[in-house]
Amino acid sequence: MASWELHKYYRGVCLPMIKSRLNHLKACSFRLNNIQTHQLIKWLTNTESTAKFDNKRYLEFLENVWCIGAHIGIVIPDPNEQTEMQKLKELHELLYTIYFKSRDFIKGKNIYNIGPEIKITIGNNSASINCYLFTEYHIEISVFTHEEITKSLISVTPEFNDKYVYEIIQKINDLYNSEINPKINKENRLSVIDSQIENLTKEKQILENE
Repeated sequence: MASWELHKYYRGVCLPMIKSRLNHLKACSFRLNNIQTHQLIKWLTNTESTAKFDNKRYLEFLENVWCIGAHIGIVIPDPNEQTEMQKLKELHELLYTIYFKSRDFIKGKNIYNIGPEIKITIGNNSASINCYLFTEYHIEISVFTHEEITKSLISVTPEFNDKYVYEIIQKINDLYNSEINPKINKENRLSVIDSQIENLTKEKQILENE
């Protein structure tokens, strides 16, 4: 039997990354969940079940999964590269906590260049980080709302190198302190709250009149 660590890696890393990428690409007419993505991967790899795989057979299965990732434009870190994924998750958490949650204080769509190849985009319903070191991005991290549900996307290309992540994190913090945090003052917070109350009042009146 394959080790629990390999099963956990597939379920916790490979499956969510492929699902998110396929949904981002709108590969299906509906949004895939983990079960549907797993069934699709089994079909693409001609695998009936992984339950009885030993470590060698499971690693062969994972090589096919990595190839699927490459075909749809993502690089899935291997089990020994989890530090890279943790750094990306840290970057994602930072984006969600200090930028996505601050979008109400920033009017319209704003693009901040925090380096020669790095930009942060904040809109009414989303916040994203894009890092370009070659002709295309090698890091894309997005947090967005879709049908009132908050969703996320983490995508990297083969050129990704985790040594850039801490530099990006530092620049993100610097931008927040210089541009974003000053806008989250008492006056602006009250204005946002008043706007939310007004919108909720209108929604309530519509519901009451139905």
